[in-house]
Amino acid sequence: MKEKWKAVVCVAVLTVLVMVTVDTKAADEANTWNQGETQVYAEGAFTYYIHPSQNGEEAWVYKIEIQGKKGRDLSIPETILGKKVTRLGCPERGSVEEELDEAFATLFGTYIEPWHEWVWDGYGTYAAVGKLKSIQIPDTVEAIDRAAFAGLNSVKIIKLPKKLKKIEDFIFYECDKLVHHGINF
Repeated sequence: MKEKWKAVVCVAVLTVLVMVTVDTKAADEANTWNQGETQVYAEGAFTYYIHPSQNGEEAWVYKIEIQGKKGRDLSIPETILGKKVTRLGCPERGSVEEELDEAFATLFGTYIEPWHEWVWDGYGTYAAVGKLKSIQIPDTVEAIDRAAFAGLNSVKIIKLPKKLKKIEDFIFYECDKLVHHGINF
């Protein structure tokens, strides 16, 4: 009987350790980025909005705006304001508006709700986004968040980085003309 209790206690301790480790990893990732700080960088027809990492060495591109009609081919820079670009995607899900509370925000300011087959462009970004034909992502990028490129129905080519470690769902949702994405399955 004493051996059985030792086994139960060991399992309980192990369970607590695993839970603490998972919580610590999630907290570490959340603390890696300074989401309270936004930096802006413009290059050509594109304006990049980033959150810097806590150590100031990396950049998380969470929004890209396109000005004018010249933004046909997007080549995301390897560095922005001296920081290595390692993550792409909007950190927020939906918005404060009731009709968007279940939607995912894209890099370009549109929203998608895949379970209702719904793409929303209430901010008029489709006019500029509709001109995009190709996107090149630098090899410095390690993570692409949910729905980052969703709704880009004019894009034919997206070159993904070679060392991509994390790619979430709905990345290419409603990318109807996409013929090459740079991933070998």
